[in-house]
This record gives sequence, structure tokens and C-alpha cells, in this order.
Amino acid sequence: MTSTVAGHFKRRVARRLFLFLLLVPLAPILSIWAMATVALVSGCRVDQTTQCVVAWFSVNEIIEATLRVAAASVVELVERSDRWLLAYNLATGLWLVACLLASVRGWLDTLSRTLLGLLATIVCAFAPYFGPILAIGLLSRGWHCEPNAGGVGDCRIFGGAVDSAHAAVRLAEPTLSFGGIILCGVLFLGYAIAIVSVRLLSRDTA
Repeated sequence: MTSTVAGHFKRRVARRLFLFLLLVPLAPILSIWAMATVALVSGCRVDQTTQCVVAWFSVNEIIEATLRVAAASVVELVERSDRWLLAYNLATGLWLVACLLASVRGWLDTLSRTLLGLLATIVCAFAPYFGPILAIGLLSRGWHCEPNAGGVGDCRIFGGAVDSAHAAVRLAEPTLSFGGIILCGVLFLGYAIAIVSVRLLSRDTA
């Protein structure tokens, strides 16, 4: 009885850990969209000429700070040396491995483990590279902001400069994103083969 209760507790902890690990790569997208929603509800417009301020905070500065951390800082590092790109891709892969291990500990059936592993793979393969441009894409349509990999032109959103939007485009280019996507795909393939093999072996021994 005690072991059963302990097992349920460990699975609950693992499930919460899985959810946390899954949400972290999505944080830039969610935070930018949340801030933009608050700004729009407050009566601001994306293409307005004066700076939008909500509760003493400039909306464009919050978006800029988020993109600075999620995109611009990464692009600056990887353009200095390919080693930084390798490190970024490996960190993405390790984060996915942590998600996969949490899914194994949190769920017992093969189908749940496979589907949740696939979900984690999609998030980890695309959010770190395409998340920033996805977050800013809906806000940058029009003359006020046209982000590009070359960093040409100004990007003004909610009445203020968001210069790191250009870095978001650069991060999504294949030269930076391809390696991480392939790594995540390989990791999921190995994970899927492993859990299916374990399931088949357990059936044979039973």
C-alpha cells in the first residue's frame, strides 16, 4: 500500500515537472502575446505613433526585453562562433531529454509516453528557434514593423522601438535552426524505439 501511494506521488511530481519543462520554451511566446493582449484591451493599437504605457510599463520595452533574451542574445553569441550554436543546440537537446524522462516517470502506458514525447519534441524543436518570430509575427504586419534577417529598417510596435525583432527572424533561418530540429528528431526516434521495445519485451516475458 505504501509503495503504491509513493508511486502515485512520484508520478504526480513527474507530470508537474513535465508541464514545467514544456512551458519554459514557450514562455517568450506566451509573455509577448499576454502583454499584447493587455495592451489591446487597454485601448492601445499596434501601429499607434505614441508609446503605449500600461500600469507604468511601456509595452514595447517589455516586448523588446523578451526578444532580447530569447532571440537577440542567442544570435549575437552564435554569430561569434559556431561553438555557441553547437552549445545552444545541445542545450535544446538536453532539455528535450529531460522532458522525455519526465514523461516516462509520469505515465505508464506506451501510447501516453509516445504522444507526450512527440509533443515535447515539437515544442523543443521549434519554440527555441521559431518561437520569437511567431510571437512577434502577428504584431509586425504593416509598415510600422518589417523585421528581416539583415536588420534593415525600424520596427515600431505599440508606439516604441522593438529592434530585437530582426534577431527573431535571423534565429529562425535554416542555418541556425536546422541542427537543433534534426537533433530533436533523432532523440525522439530513439526514444520511441526504446519505449516500444521495452513494451514488446515486457509482453514476451509475461
